Amino acid sequence: MNKLLTHILSFFAQRTRHLSLVTLLLLTLSTHAQMVQYPVHVQVAMIPPYSLYMEEYSGGMRDRVVVTLINRDNEYFNLRVKLKMTIKANGLTVSTRPNIYLPAIEIDPNIPLRLTKTDLAPYFQPGNYTASGATAILRQKGMLPEGMVQFEFEVQEYNTGRTLSQTGMAMAYIVTQKPPLLNVPNNGIDVLGTNPQNISFQWTPQHSGLANVEYELIVKQLLAPNTRAETQWPYATEIFREPVRANMYYYGPAAPMLTPGYKYAWAVQAKAMEGTEQLNVFQNEGLSEIRWFYLQEQCTPAYNLTAEMNNGRVLLKWNSPPDNTKSIVQYRRIEEGVTNEWLTMGETDKSQMKQERHKEGYTYEYRIGSVCMTNTPFYDHTSIKFTVPLSDTIQNPHCGEDFVVVYKTREPLQELKPGDEVSGGGGATLY
Repeated sequence: MNKLLTHILSFFAQRTRHLSLVTLLLLTLSTHAQMVQYPVHVQVAMIPPYSLYMEEYSGGMRDRVVVTLINRDNEYFNLRVKLKMTIKANGLTVSTRPNIYLPAIEIDPNIPLRLTKTDLAPYFQPGNYTASGATAILRQKGMLPEGMVQFEFEVQEYNTGRTLSQTGMAMAYIVTQKPPLLNVPNNGIDVLGTNPQNISFQWTPQHSGLANVEYELIVKQLLAPNTRAETQWPYATEIFREPVRANMYYYGPAAPMLTPGYKYAWAVQAKAMEGTEQLNVFQNEGLSEIRWFYLQEQCTPAYNLTAEMNNGRVLLKWNSPPDNTKSIVQYRRIEEGVTNEWLTMGETDKSQMKQERHKEGYTYEYRIGSVCMTNTPFYDHTSIKFTVPLSDTIQNPHCGEDFVVVYKTREPLQELKPGDEVSGGGGATLY
């Protein structure tokens, strides 16, 4: 019995020793795996201001991404390697195409090698990478989607493709900057030409985080009056282009003379600069919307506008300055909640005009356009309004009112003689 118990205890002791050895071996392997170091260390840095355009990472005068490699294995001199690049941006993944030719990179032990735009340019060439996911904006504009962008680089042995480093990465939140917002002159207005000329252009910056931004004011003449300014802009005659540091410009006598009677379009282009290099960080290449204005000649407006009503007819009178060659009369009906367009009643070289077509009970507004050297009328802010009364109220202003008849006599008249007066309802009619 004692021998049997001894054998049983010896068996479990051996089993326990084997289990302990296995456990120790697994822990050793696990610790060794955690302590495994690749021979090459990778560091990635993104340099602001950031850009979403792929071409910016392979060209230009400045570095956008810098990759630093350190060979920590003293046994490998002139280690020939290549990189595997991966870019992740808001649903888009860009990866280095496998099995393509890339220049070899040689690194020596413990000497950091800094790779800049020249070294990294091949990895950003369209034929050297594949894209998956949200690829539309990359195909159409050659840019990454806005949002969080992550760059990853991994070192591979040049001939075998064996991984020699951990994945180095850097990320940044990148958005494109908005072009300026145009303020003055407003779109489609008449600008009064003066001598000397003096037109104020003003705009509001919409960018942020950029230290050095300059603007370019562009003015073009539009020769097709019935074509949209945006359509004419690419081929319109350029009159003026001037770099501006502030967000306003006074177009004065020193600028090219603008001719009254023509339409002019204008825009502002924002440029982010770093030294002499222009950075591609703006939407639409920094160009604002296109606005236009009509340059009105300096023409003295008509004055002392009056209106006389007589049986539904309106007689307009005004004073015409000496420089006026003729006047254009316009009118519109005033209705609550509705802004009606101005209608041209006619033109005249006199200082009065009669209008007979009016609807009773409605209010009308009139204005006078002064014409000088060109055939374009100039309207100031002067107008006159009046309401056309109903015909019954013209003939009898007391029509519809309650009245009390006071009889002087109840004897019926046998006849009416000339001059007799018949009264009723507050009015009188001569016979």
